[in-house]
Amino acid sequence: MDKAKENEKIAKEALAKAQENPEIPEAMMESLRKQVAADAAQKATEDLQKELEAANKAKETAERNAEQAEQKLIAAQKALQLASPDAAVFKTLFGQVQEDFNRMQGVLLKVQQSDPATGDKLRKAVETLLDKLRSDISGG
Repeated sequence: MDKAKENEKIAKEALAKAQENPEIPEAMMESLRKQVAADAAQKATEDLQKELEAANKAKETAERNAEQAEQKLIAAQKALQLASPDAAVFKTLFGQVQEDFNRMQGVLLKVQQSDPATGDKLRKAVETLLDKLRSDISGG
């Protein structure tokens, strides 16, 4: 019986020691380390994904704001150009000249098809006028 009591005492001591300072097998420790590392990597990936989404939203907002600012700048520049009465008169006259020139080109094309000699004379007259306009505008 002493042997049984001694074995019981050894078993109780071993149990107490294991409860106070349990030994974890190395394979289990390695598995725990890997799991902790995988969890940390997953958390870091999720955090980075959230940061990326926030950065993309901020970029989109900044691009929209920049586009709106560009549109406001263009509108302000147009308004400033038209604020001058002389610029408004010039714009009107310039539009009329463009319309007249386009009609004149159409008529010139018809004349060249029906009477090439007269068409050439009219084309040369237009070229002379354009040369004069270039010279007058450039201050020459």
